[in-house]
Amino acid sequence: MSFNFDRLKKTLFGGDKCPPKLKSFDIEGVSQLIQDGKINKIVTMVGAGISTAAGIPDFRSPSSGVYDNLEEFNLPTPTTIFSIEYFQHDPRPFFEIARRLYRPEAKACATFNMM
Repeated sequence: MSFNFDRLKKTLFGGDKCPPKLKSFDIEGVSQLIQDGKINKIVTMVGAGISTAAGIPDFRSPSSGVYDNLEEFNLPTPTTIFSIEYFQHDPRPFFEIARRLYRPEAKACATFNMM
């Protein structure tokens, strides 16, 4: 299956409207479109580092990551803890990990504040 750009454009911009044109292909060009009110749907894609900077543990780091600390639950795979089927079977591991991950003292880092 090939990517259908026309279908994406219709979904994002409604009908056959063309997306607004950038004056320059840099942060200033994007910023100007936002300030002019020409775009209002913004998606920010970030990685795990954004939460670790705020004091929230990551999932994959050896020895300290969440997935490396699940042995006590005897799960078939680390991601099983987030499976709805396993949750319906035994919700206790999920709630225990959620309790460990909950960080009410975590403060948004500068990156969060810029979004």
